[in-house]
Amino acid sequence: MKTIALIQNQVYMSYASKTDIRPLVEALHYKVKLFTAHNIQQLKYDIRDDLFDTIVFTSNSLNERTIKNEVDDSKFQQFFEEFLDRGKGCIILHQMRLADNGRNGKGGSYDFLPHGFKEITAVKRDEKPIEGDIKGTEGVFTHPVFQVPNAVNIQRMKEISIQKRGLYWHYLKNVDPAIWDTLLYDESDDYSFRPLLISTKDNNPHRIIVSCLNTDWQKHHEVFENMISYAIDGKSQTAIIQDDDVNNTSFEFLLSVLHSNNQKFKLYTKEELRDFKKNIEQGNHQIVFIGPFSDSSQRVADELLDFLYPFSVNGQLKVIRVNKGQNELNEVVINGREKTSISTLLDLEIKVQNEIKAEGFVDQSFWNTIESLRALESMKEKIQSSFFDSLTIETILNHCSPHIYEDGSYDYAFSPTVSLLWLYHIYFGPEDPLTISSKQWIRKNFHMEETREKVMALSMLIEIGACMEEERIELRRLIDPGNQVNLNEIQVSYLLRASLLLKDVNCIEFYVNWIQTLLEENKIWKDLSIYATLVELLLESMKVLQESDSYTKPLEEAIEKIMFSFILDIQNSYKLRKPEWVYPWENKATTSLKCTAALLKFEDLLDLPVSEVAQSIFRYSNIDTNSKTFLHELTAMEQFKKENWSLQQTEKELLKEKAAMEKQIIESKKVNFEKIFSYTPFKLMLAFSLVSLFVMCWLTIFILGNDSIKADFTKFSKNYWKPIISTLTFLGTIFPILQIAFKKKQQTRVEGASGR
Repeated sequence: MKTIALIQNQVYMSYASKTDIRPLVEALHYKVKLFTAHNIQQLKYDIRDDLFDTIVFTSNSLNERTIKNEVDDSKFQQFFEEFLDRGKGCIILHQMRLADNGRNGKGGSYDFLPHGFKEITAVKRDEKPIEGDIKGTEGVFTHPVFQVPNAVNIQRMKEISIQKRGLYWHYLKNVDPAIWDTLLYDESDDYSFRPLLISTKDNNPHRIIVSCLNTDWQKHHEVFENMISYAIDGKSQTAIIQDDDVNNTSFEFLLSVLHSNNQKFKLYTKEELRDFKKNIEQGNHQIVFIGPFSDSSQRVADELLDFLYPFSVNGQLKVIRVNKGQNELNEVVINGREKTSISTLLDLEIKVQNEIKAEGFVDQSFWNTIESLRALESMKEKIQSSFFDSLTIETILNHCSPHIYEDGSYDYAFSPTVSLLWLYHIYFGPEDPLTISSKQWIRKNFHMEETREKVMALSMLIEIGACMEEERIELRRLIDPGNQVNLNEIQVSYLLRASLLLKDVNCIEFYVNWIQTLLEENKIWKDLSIYATLVELLLESMKVLQESDSYTKPLEEAIEKIMFSFILDIQNSYKLRKPEWVYPWENKATTSLKCTAALLKFEDLLDLPVSEVAQSIFRYSNIDTNSKTFLHELTAMEQFKKENWSLQQTEKELLKEKAAMEKQIIESKKVNFEKIFSYTPFKLMLAFSLVSLFVMCWLTIFILGNDSIKADFTKFSKNYWKPIISTLTFLGTIFPILQIAFKKKQQTRVEGASGR
């Protein structure tokens, strides 16, 4: 059973029963440990010891000074951040004291959160708490906080809050969109954008939810349960189905491997398949692994595969299961199309959203903006995240407001007004005054336009379900093959689209053949956007032809060949993208979205899972290449080690030889020195030389001296014999000492050379 650390304000608990939410949490089958000012000092040691799965700061728990001081302690913050680093979660609900401080400019920030998260600030509102509104961003339609395990009705939340005398008392500021997803907000009346409930992004290692709403005290059971579930488990892309009746060691080991690698998953038993199916339908899982089922439960497994089949075929889901193979080798079976176009589409949508928010338009053009939105709208069934809410459309309309007139036209121009009608109808509805005024303007000015513009306008009226019968008749007359001559590829695309809307098989056949003729005569303008448009039209044509009673097999085969030539050009152009480009095709959002849509829809026709096979080949080729590279590096390393060892041995031998030579030289010098100083004649010769030197000095003085010197010879001999004798005595003493010192030095050098 999961364990929750529940931080509550004991002052509120003592006088208002609604503030003690232990019964609410325990009813959700969680184990609870309560912390108040009495024992809050213990919390940091418990989270250090990893005793909890998540921490919940209930409403106004931080109003208690003791609790606030404790969470501001550096030791608590250290253990708290380590707790979040381990993949655990945290929920912080309505905190009025923080909001008061934020309003007074004395703080209001969530200082105990890790660096990068603590910048958000709670600010008390000036209006009455029942005023305003609660709105959901586009993220609520896919975020687990509003989908798992309960689909939350935001309007119902608003009604309950008003009944309990408060929508919200404070809101958040300094919410960095790079870190946080804003899920609920208020932007009613003259208020600026006010985030009310935020959650860290899925790619963020820390899982934190901050709410300004009293989801606990007001007993918003569904969203509160979802918040706790998300704080504990996060967003589980992977679902694993387990049969409790089967005890399989391999399966248990698989779960252990996933846990040890921090791979998030949600485990379902047979009894929980209802919840599982609900989450699949809501798009909350993208990978499903079906574990071993017993023979008695095989029917359940088969029904499960039947349920999952359409999701895997559409590329929304990958189903992994293990079958018993031959020769005792189990087979891993993967159902599903891994469509790389879907991931490209997701990336494109984010970039388009950001470009609209920053620039107001896509590719700096109203026309391109509409084309981009139409491309995304056509692929909404492929991915649930492809959703543009009214806020995005309002941004576009605000940007082009100088061009929109009261009569419903766009710069009094016919074609842009037709696009504006589509925008109004799709996002504001058919009964909106803006939609009605644009329709009226188009009908009023219809008769003055060229054939192509008339076809475009009538096609749009059919598309939005606003075309009258006489207008349908007029469109049939306009697209009649007998009225056509010298058509180019752009004109054909409009006429073929109208034929598809009217489901006129004869016209479809005529215009498909015309496209084929243009292609054969090389008269189609090479433009990726046009290629993508023609691919989509040809795909729709094939579907209509297949449903008709006519024999159209040869034409269907021709359509496949035409489409394939266009698709090859689109695919090959993808290789020409440059690293600095924002968008993959021509660095244009509109072209990239159209090409992606064409590839995505073309893949539906393929009987071979091309993307899956290609990705497998790429992946295994990389693995094989990396393995060979690694082995080559190991071999080179071993060779280097051997060569290095050989060099070390050679160096040692050279050092030994050098030491031996030095020793030999020193020994030779020692022997010569000893020979010289141990030779008796040498000593006699040295003594004789000294005596001779003395005699010569005396004789020189005697011969060259005058009479006074001779007369003083006795005095001379007395004064100078003593230093001469002293000198001889000194030399006789110092020579043996020098001989001993020299021998000692030579012996030390010999020993040192031997040691090396």
